[in-house]
Amino acid sequence: MYGTAERVGMVKKRIRERNRQRVKRSIRRLSVLCAGLACVLAETVGVMTDYLSAEVPGMYGSILLYGGAGGYVLTGVAAFFAAAALTVFCIRISRGKKIPPEEGREP
Repeated sequence: MYGTAERVGMVKKRIRERNRQRVKRSIRRLSVLCAGLACVLAETVGVMTDYLSAEVPGMYGSILLYGGAGGYVLTGVAAFFAAAALTVFCIRISRGKKIPPEEGREP
């Protein structure tokens, strides 16, 4: 049989393991979300832009002056909005799940 101190130690160890697993799971989910968002944005660029407008020889910046630049602007605004929303979401999650330091250990 285990003593009380040993059981408490085992429980604390298991809690740390489960917290570590939860953090890893959330990182994996955020990684998949970011990869999916990158694919969606890449597809949006492909759909919203006209590839023929980029075929001006010797004028690399002329694409922004052509009429099809609205797709790039829309994609940039959408990417900024998605990144800002994801950042706010992650900050709110991290503030809500603060774990107090264990007794005897400094934070």
